[in-house]
Amino acid sequence: MMTEELRTLLSHPHAPPFVFLHHPHHPVTSLRPDLPARCTILHLDLVEHFNARIFYSSAVRQLDPGQTGDISSWDGFVQELSGAWHRRQGSRTLTNGTSKTVDRKGKSKAEQPSGELVNGHAEEEDGQIVLIICHAEKLRSVLGSHWPVVTRLPELVSIPVTVVLLSAIPWDELRSPKGDTPEPLHLYLPGSSREDLIRSLTSRSKHPLFPRFLDLLMATLLPMLSSPMQDLGYLAEPLWKIYTSSLPPHAEQLMLDIPYDDPNNPPPPLQVTVRLLTDLKHQMTIPIAAACEDLLTGQLGRDDFVQSMLARNQQIRSPSGRQVVNSSDSQELSVAAKFVLVAAYCASYNPSKSDVRLFGRGTGPDGKRRRGGGTRRAGYGRTRVGKIPQRLLGPKPFPLDRMLAMFASLYAEHATRPPDLEPAFGDWDTEDLDAEMDWLPSVDRSRNREQARRRREQEREELWEDEVDHLTMSVKMWSMSRSADRSARNTRRLAPHITC
Repeated sequence: MMTEELRTLLSHPHAPPFVFLHHPHHPVTSLRPDLPARCTILHLDLVEHFNARIFYSSAVRQLDPGQTGDISSWDGFVQELSGAWHRRQGSRTLTNGTSKTVDRKGKSKAEQPSGELVNGHAEEEDGQIVLIICHAEKLRSVLGSHWPVVTRLPELVSIPVTVVLLSAIPWDELRSPKGDTPEPLHLYLPGSSREDLIRSLTSRSKHPLFPRFLDLLMATLLPMLSSPMQDLGYLAEPLWKIYTSSLPPHAEQLMLDIPYDDPNNPPPPLQVTVRLLTDLKHQMTIPIAAACEDLLTGQLGRDDFVQSMLARNQQIRSPSGRQVVNSSDSQELSVAAKFVLVAAYCASYNPSKSDVRLFGRGTGPDGKRRRGGGTRRAGYGRTRVGKIPQRLLGPKPFPLDRMLAMFASLYAEHATRPPDLEPAFGDWDTEDLDAEMDWLPSVDRSRNREQARRRREQEREELWEDEVDHLTMSVKMWSMSRSADRSARNTRRLAPHITC
């Protein structure tokens, strides 16, 4: 998809030499050059052509497939490009039955078979090279600091060339700070409007519910999609199957490729009511949220996604009439994975500045480790106005090391310890027994006994801390973190639909 302005500019011989196309709302894969037949397109994607040698060689090979050598310099690129263009035009002229002569300056003159010039002048070949460079923001990393010479290619060669740079960032951020690039002709490719999206998607189905389905899809997903035309087309097919999976038998089910149970007695037409639309909207709450997280990111294919969502929609109804998810969808987690799940939930909803106060573990006056806790008051009678609680805003992203620190604090404080690391009350050694047998133990002996007890407790705490640190930094923690993250996402999706 290209703009009509670009096609109009390149439809005549006096085309502009340098064009910049800004497309912030469209991916490069959707930009298909629809240019006039007189244009020879050289398409270079800087993600694939990541160095100067590949860049130069690929451009010349697209113009002359017989080119076999590699080109590693700018001078060689200019010479080979001009030679390939002249050879291409010469072979095209000979094919049409005319001859071509070259004057002293190297300019070709096309002659008629009789050898006479047209109106006393050489007939110009109606052809042009259009060099389209995608991801133009990578020119500096591909060609180095001398990349602006590409923008002056029409000035350095004796052939008609138009350089078209495509980028999702504006020209002001791309231009060279030295000012050695000419000012291009700016073209802006706007995003697709709602009417354009509906017009492109309406032809996919003639079912009476399909316009309502498109309205629901655009109302929920359109603000979150960077490329609405491609993303909506990718999501519409699987979500439409889920949307129509619970419809009763109706006359329009042939449009869904569902045959009649009894062809001689077709079912009545579908009655579109407010209740039906409301039930379908509630049914699509979980699939639409899952499509943004799993389908758009490529974690699941469309067929697997449809099968998993259809299996999830096998719901039962509680005595109160509300829908609840089938209990067979639950996932068993280990003890450590449950602590990871709690740590991830706390990290996503609590601000980072409260971690030390809520999860810090320090040493108290008696030598024992204490957890942080309590609340801080800003002042008597002071209240914060206008601040929305985080539980209403939803979860926020967090770094992995923060979640692991919370996990270590929670696991060390609340997890079940091994029997040999449990705090032993009344753990007396031989000296303690001798001290108990004494009716009047001395002050020094009592102090030594207390110090020995504290030392044993400290050794147990250090061993337990080492075990927790070993678990926190182990490879096993990555798999548990992934399982806990998936369970947390499922919990957030199903939270509005779970009944207590």
